[in-house]
Amino acid sequence: AVGFRARQGVTEELERAPGHFARVEQLERPGAGNPRVGQELFSLHIAAGVAWAGSVFLFVVLIQPSAAAIGPAAGPFMMELLGRRKLVAWLLSLAGTTVVAGLFLYWRIWHGYGSLGDFVSSRYGLSLTLGAGAAIGAFLIGLFGTRPNVARLLELAARAAASTGRHRRGLRR
Repeated sequence: AVGFRARQGVTEELERAPGHFARVEQLERPGAGNPRVGQELFSLHIAAGVAWAGSVFLFVVLIQPSAAAIGPAAGPFMMELLGRRKLVAWLLSLAGTTVVAGLFLYWRIWHGYGSLGDFVSSRYGLSLTLGAGAAIGAFLIGLFGTRPNVARLLELAARAAASTGRHRRGLRR
């Protein structure tokens, strides 16, 4: 039903545009793509996006502040979550799935308009373009900002644990 409503909105917007009949025929042409593939991509895109956004929300709003409030005692939990359970890798895989599926959907929808310029100049196309830009930006921040910082954090924690272990062994002798 959502795919139909989105397609119906595209058709209505095309009907208001000049020279709309050719573009509506192009949108509705046979062989324009398997609608089942579009539905599956849409489902994958939405499921991965919800999981990505929900996970980031949970981490930023609940887990990080709780760990900060607990203090050093939260260290082992955060090391387990970030190091062993690889939270950042999971989040990046969800983000990548969301972005790739979204780009395929974007490409399929844009071709119904005839040209990218026609698509982006529509309200629907502009909203999808802004959403795609925001998602790609968030993915790149995670990939080139968060992931290297977490890797450095884990490396520092491992060095600190190793030096503490050597210090404690020296005290036991």
